[in-house]
Amino acid sequence: MKVYANKINYSFDVKSDVIYEVAVSGKWKDANIECDEFGWNGSRFGWFAWVYDNPIADSAKTVPGYNYMRLMGSVRGRFYDLAGKNEISFEDSGTLALFANDNKFLYFNNIGYLDVELKEK
Repeated sequence: MKVYANKINYSFDVKSDVIYEVAVSGKWKDANIECDEFGWNGSRFGWFAWVYDNPIADSAKTVPGYNYMRLMGSVRGRFYDLAGKNEISFEDSGTLALFANDNKFLYFNNIGYLDVELKEK
C-alpha cells in the first residue's frame, strides 16, 4: 500500500498474536528534504542542527525521540517504529495507522509516499 507523507494512513487490521513481515521501498519529502523510511535529523544542517534537534522541537513531533519523517505506526495509541524492520509484532489487535513522524503542525508540506507491504509470517 502507499503510505502518504502528508496524512495518517489507516491501512491494516493487525492481530496481537501474529508476527508480520515488513517490506518498505521508496522515498518521500519533508518540504525539499528527500529521505527514506529512516527519515532525517538536524545533523544534516551542521552548526544549525540545534534548530531541529532540541527538546522543544522534538516535543512537537507526533512521536518524540525519533527522526523527522521516520516511518511510524500506531495501534490503539501505542507507537511502533517500522523503519528498517523485517518483522514486527503488535501488543494490541486493531487497525494499524502508518505515518511519517513529523511536526504535528507541518504535515501540509510533506510530499510523496513509501510503498509498504505487511503480511502475516
